[in-house]
Amino acid sequence: MNNFTYRIVLLICMLTIFTNIQAQKTTGHSENIRPSWMDNPPIPGNNTFYYRTIVNQSSTLEQARNNSLTDLSEYIKKEMDISGEIRIRTTSDMVNDKEDIQSYFEYNYDIKSQPQKIIYNKVDEYWEYICYPDGSCKYSLHTLYMIAKESNKRAAFDQIRFTRKYGISAVARSIIPGWGQLYKGSTAKGLCIMGGEVALAGGIISFESMRSNYRKKIRQTQNADHIRNYSTKANNCTTFRNICIGGAAALYVYNLVDALVANGAKRTIIRKNKITYYPVASPDCNGVGLSYHF
Repeated sequence: MNNFTYRIVLLICMLTIFTNIQAQKTTGHSENIRPSWMDNPPIPGNNTFYYRTIVNQSSTLEQARNNSLTDLSEYIKKEMDISGEIRIRTTSDMVNDKEDIQSYFEYNYDIKSQPQKIIYNKVDEYWEYICYPDGSCKYSLHTLYMIAKESNKRAAFDQIRFTRKYGISAVARSIIPGWGQLYKGSTAKGLCIMGGEVALAGGIISFESMRSNYRKKIRQTQNADHIRNYSTKANNCTTFRNICIGGAAALYVYNLVDALVANGAKRTIIRKNKITYYPVASPDCNGVGLSYHF
């Protein structure tokens, strides 16, 4: 491949990347940093349920939420090989005109006149408002659910809470500047801190090298004007070197403090249920089952 062909291929690649970037633009979102469960879904604490993320788009947020419920019902119907009429009954708490997170819902299916009830919990949601080149804008809604594996049984759902604090785990990673911020999901901030420390370290090395070079020249000349000029430049290099040292130290301290106190991406904290009670129904007997998870 000659040089001209290489440049053409490189230009096409750059134009393709630029076009993809310009193809859509996110103008709004529910949180500044995407929740960690979007990339790393939680692991169920027991085998009575599983996690599922439903993604859909709509022109309004309310419609997107309704579509999420519809998509979930169709998913459950397909996953459990259910046929027949679906009767949906959902209940959720409203707090300040907003749907309460971790609401309780039930799906009631009629299978040849035999009612089947599927229980699930809405754990969390994240949305983005995306505008496309044609001028249309839509809400992209990601919803995390916990779904019971078996019908007509109440699953032992995990007890979940969310936090944006990472504590000592982020501070420990911040021994390497910027790593703690990257770990917390603050990618831009982490890269800025990392780049700042690299730039300041480079400044320290460069100014110290220049200072040593000027001091060496002072020892090699007897010209008073040259000595005075080299001495001034050496002192200036010392000043700039010390400024870089101070800046690097201040940025490093900020890096540690920010890793400890600043909010990061919302992460999921799960309290596992070691002992699980669940109802058991069979043609032979009815009762309560117990399982212990180590």
